[in-house]
Amino acid sequence: MRGEQDVPLKDNDELYVFSEDHIRFLSSSHVRNVVLGGTAAQEGCYALDYLAEKAEQIEGQRFDVVRRAFFTATKVREEEPNEIDSRGPIELGPILAGPKEAECPEIFRKKPEYLVFALENSLGISGGVRSPGLYPVADQVSVESLLASAGGPLPNADLSNIEITHPRSGLGSGLVTTARIVVDLNVDRAGLEIVAPGGTVRLHTLPADQEPGGVLLTGEFERPGLYSIQKGETLLELISRAGGLTDQAFPYGAVATRISVKLLQEEGFRRTAREINAALAAAAVKSNLSAEAATAVRELATELATVEAPGRFVVEADPAALRARPELNILMEAGDRIHMPKRPHFVVVSGDVLNPGALQFIAGKNVKQFLREAGGLTKTADDGRIFLIYPNGTAKPIKTAPWSFKSHAVPPGSTIVVPKKLSTFTTLEIIRDVTSIFSQLALAAASLAVVADRR
Repeated sequence: MRGEQDVPLKDNDELYVFSEDHIRFLSSSHVRNVVLGGTAAQEGCYALDYLAEKAEQIEGQRFDVVRRAFFTATKVREEEPNEIDSRGPIELGPILAGPKEAECPEIFRKKPEYLVFALENSLGISGGVRSPGLYPVADQVSVESLLASAGGPLPNADLSNIEITHPRSGLGSGLVTTARIVVDLNVDRAGLEIVAPGGTVRLHTLPADQEPGGVLLTGEFERPGLYSIQKGETLLELISRAGGLTDQAFPYGAVATRISVKLLQEEGFRRTAREINAALAAAAVKSNLSAEAATAVRELATELATVEAPGRFVVEADPAALRARPELNILMEAGDRIHMPKRPHFVVVSGDVLNPGALQFIAGKNVKQFLREAGGLTKTADDGRIFLIYPNGTAKPIKTAPWSFKSHAVPPGSTIVVPKKLSTFTTLEIIRDVTSIFSQLALAAASLAVVADRR
């Protein structure tokens, strides 16, 4: 097409020019599933059925370059995502699913053998390029030409360390071997390195000292905002970059959330939901369980399976304390969020009290006094399971003995939770699971109360 070589045409010859959509289909999950041993999932595309038949044949080793390209592309997408969204968790599902799904091109519907021919004469390119995948070639091509077809290298691609794999037929051995070489595209002769159909090219990427994302600081920082972070950067260093804390900051109530913690919490909720359903089934067989009770517990399990966890974890955010105790100075991760609230002047009392709400904080008040100001406990309150949530997110059970109430200091921003008696479920074996879940949900809600009031 560039005029470098003239190919004479004869009568009845057909000339097909592949489009970008045709090339993209070669690297689609439809083709990948067939080549890697699956079945054709797209109805009406006989080319995939034809490909499946050829891939099962003994000489199917001619698709080895395709298999290597698919495995390599999946690994690269998992290890080296090109775009990271610091605002939320990274969904690996769409990344590992390969390129955007495409309909079977008309040319392959009419000529299914063209799909096999294109794959047999393809080169695979992966790593630090803009459009990794399979590219059919008519003959040998240079590395530079292949890079240009793949959209060029990424900014962090290491052009001095390009790995090329050549297939070679063993002389007299009947085996196909591979030869691997490393070239430097910065050297003039490297651009002339030739790759034949069946070969693969991989561009390694240079390691970066930056985390692929940022950390969001909100609240009482001198300079709140979204900060990019380096690998190994600590909370104290990030606070220093933000200019420190304001005079109104309340480090004891700092709310830190992390994506990995959120996922672990949600998995814990789903696991507990499965255990509740299993215990509910067993209880229905062993005891006379009412339909109303079973429905209530089942609805709770369903809610748990879909609830969004806050992802909060306990952190020390006082710069003075972090300097004094370096072991508390945590490493930051991309996607972390730190909210620094103002110093609160209230204590929240929630649950089964006569008048739940926020009460004014007065130094020296204990749990009993705050409960009395909230009107006292209701008849349905479970006074044996009262607990106190501290501003940093930790929780502590409160004993109801007269001398125990006075021994618990209540700092500002704390939440006193009075659970309801679960007498309806006392005959169930899942009583411990249910009450534990109520405590977790109450803790999650109270943990974010400070943030919600100040957004």
